[in-house]
Amino acid sequence: MLVPLLLLSVVFGAFVFFLFRPDPPRLLGVYSKPGTFFYFKFLLAKFAIERRRRTSKSSSLNANLDEQQWGGDGCRNPREMEAKQSVRSDSHYKTACGFDVFCVDAMKRWRIRFEGTVVPDRKDAVDIDSPGGREIPEEIEGELPASFDFEWTNFGEHFDFDLECSSEAIARSLAIEPWSKKMFECLKQSHQVHYEQFGFLQGQITIGDKVFENIRLTSMRDHTITAYRSWSDLRRYIMLIFHLEDGTCIHTSIISMPEVVFSHLEFGYVILPDKTKLPVDRINLSLANLGEDKKFPKAFGYSFEAGGRHFDCRVRVIETTTFRMGLEQRCFVAENMCKFEVNGLKGFGFAECEYRIAPY
Repeated sequence: MLVPLLLLSVVFGAFVFFLFRPDPPRLLGVYSKPGTFFYFKFLLAKFAIERRRRTSKSSSLNANLDEQQWGGDGCRNPREMEAKQSVRSDSHYKTACGFDVFCVDAMKRWRIRFEGTVVPDRKDAVDIDSPGGREIPEEIEGELPASFDFEWTNFGEHFDFDLECSSEAIARSLAIEPWSKKMFECLKQSHQVHYEQFGFLQGQITIGDKVFENIRLTSMRDHTITAYRSWSDLRRYIMLIFHLEDGTCIHTSIISMPEVVFSHLEFGYVILPDKTKLPVDRINLSLANLGEDKKFPKAFGYSFEAGGRHFDCRVRVIETTTFRMGLEQRCFVAENMCKFEVNGLKGFGFAECEYRIAPY
């Protein structure tokens, strides 16, 4: 009788220890790892996201876009999304640096023009070690007059991140984090309406006395609607956006903003040649193992899963340009022009890598 009681006590003690053991320490002090209740949290988050989306589909309300997290509170009006913040669909705006952008037909056609000057890319001219503003010199050696005139046309429908991102990917990213009331408040406050759309740019470019006509480029445009955006909230991210030779368009991203909510948020989507949209369910890539020292590799591989398919991807960096970002200039972005190969198909695009300068 004593032995079974002792055995039961040991089993019960082990069970209690399992339930109340602390979450594992963060990888490199930054990236959260799955804890004791990971699978329960994952299933709960996935259920909540999917239920909210199902409820929103049956609603005809046109609620405030800023309140529509994960697709809740009604449907979306494409023209409202294109014209948020009193930007009329027939309006056009010119920036101080010479960009002229206007919407011709919401979600279908845009016009983009530029007239100004360009300078040679100088990697040594960008300070990536010290945050804060920098004076722009009045004259830069090699400066040339330049202009372009492009029309953008869509390839398929836009991808709405609230409505269409994989609930599995978002739930997994949430489940690895320690949950608290403060975390969910931060999640709500940091919400951004974001959508993207692949398409084609057609037009001409003039640089100095050289004119390049009949240019046609595959491109992706994005639009974010939010109360505010602070680049310094982002510790780092990797965005891989590219197209393949058969017409497939792909976006896979991993973002780390541990002081806000997510230390390792993954998401993405695939647009097939027939314009079918597939949300990315899983990205097999760890930020901790790729460029954590702010030195991004010239070649690497990763894989992801979407629509029940597995995609193996190899990336090779061809050229890089670096620039600083944010109102306080506390971040820098390395724009890596790359060649891709996915399941044997060749492609082109970029790997955009952002790093917060300090604190990192």
